[in-house]
Amino acid sequence: MFCCTSSKTAPIVIIAATVAAAAGFILGSSTPAATGAAMQAEHQRGQDHDEHTHSDDGMGGMPPEMQEMMQRWAEHAELTDNHKAMHDQAGTWLVKSQWWMGPGAPPEESMMIAQIRPIMGGRFMLEEMSGLMEQAPGQMVPWAGMAITGYDNHLEKNSFVWFDNTGTSLTTGHGEKTGRNTWTYEYDMYDAMMGAEVTRKNVITKKTANEHVFDMFTKMPDGSWFKNMRMTYTRDG
Repeated sequence: MFCCTSSKTAPIVIIAATVAAAAGFILGSSTPAATGAAMQAEHQRGQDHDEHTHSDDGMGGMPPEMQEMMQRWAEHAELTDNHKAMHDQAGTWLVKSQWWMGPGAPPEESMMIAQIRPIMGGRFMLEEMSGLMEQAPGQMVPWAGMAITGYDNHLEKNSFVWFDNTGTSLTTGHGEKTGRNTWTYEYDMYDAMMGAEVTRKNVITKKTANEHVFDMFTKMPDGSWFKNMRMTYTRDG
């Protein structure tokens, strides 16, 4: 596509070549730890495993500033212990869902199934949840939702995106570890029933290797937190 190397076009050629080389450098040097058959398969699809150590990391012929750019990119894409810690979530979970329409209201309940697996070479976890939800007294309708969770090396925080078949919004947020086995996320989202943006907080508590609890809270006008949902995840050991 490039037919000349004038002073105007040369930088474009260099940048394009650098991006291509950086992609190869990153994918070739990141090696996630295998965690069962799902991790093995995803590892094969998501990246090439380079078992050799190269003296110049494939960057020896590039200007120093380009090498620095590639190194920053590689560090941003690096699979760290924060990512590997998520891999033990992989599997099939039975989810007991409880939600409250308001303070003092009795809980509504339903059962869900969640399938969780690693994607993108183990950098993210994909959760697919499905079940039935009571739309009106005695009227159950199919419900499905999906979450992608990960750890952002740049922000040094956990991150998530959530969407389901009850709306058209993407809910996103960041959180961090707030206890030995607890992670807390706080974010703003659109609540269609209220017709306004609300502030929510998710608290995830790991009880055992095969049980964890997801609590969702809504911030009330007086600043207090109302727990409007709890999901209890369990799986066979």
